[in-house]
Amino acid sequence: MKFYKIITGYNVDDFLPIDETELEKAIYCHIRGANGIFNNGTVSGKNIMMIREDWHKAMGWNYGYRLTADDYADPALKRVQAEYKGYFAEIKDKVNRLIETGQTNLISKNNLIKNNHE
Repeated sequence: MKFYKIITGYNVDDFLPIDETELEKAIYCHIRGANGIFNNGTVSGKNIMMIREDWHKAMGWNYGYRLTADDYADPALKRVQAEYKGYFAEIKDKVNRLIETGQTNLISKNNLIKNNHE
């Protein structure tokens, strides 16, 4: 399971935690400025500053813990980061294709994308 944060402000606790099952919906809300209802709360897409990996959740660290350079050099975190590599871009591309092809009803449904030519 991959974990992400929907960042909504500049303070360390201005985020909504999500997992990979809600990532498509979060990206759609960010792109379109739409409101989203998630397992851990709601957010307006207009308030989403960014969506990023949640290393605290992925590594089992307390959210109050401030990561240091040593943490980013930790081989365990590097292995986890390798698992995440390219995943966000892949999902963002999928959401953009669903928007372009008018198939927004398939966002977060874990379906394959249909071509308009079929």
